[in-house]
Amino acid sequence: MSAEETSPTCPNCRLAVTLPTDSQTGEIACPVCTMALYFVRLDEAGENPPVLIRQGSLAVSDWEELCRCLQRGDSLSTVDIVMLIEQYRDG
Repeated sequence: MSAEETSPTCPNCRLAVTLPTDSQTGEIACPVCTMALYFVRLDEAGENPPVLIRQGSLAVSDWEELCRCLQRGDSLSTVDIVMLIEQYRDG
């Protein structure tokens, strides 16, 4: 996480959640309310803030495809990824 990147907040309890620094996507639980969340960093440079998505609000197959697209650096799919994230964004 870059020094300029702000921590996203849990959509349930609004606590700022610290994300792992070694991954662009992943699964975490809020340390206070224990809500299961997916996290996504659209870019490693920190130009876009990280996004938290409640697990269960997004199909597992969509989550896996999103992760594959980001790992490939598939710029054509980035538009689809952003649209999908916006659809399921909490907050």
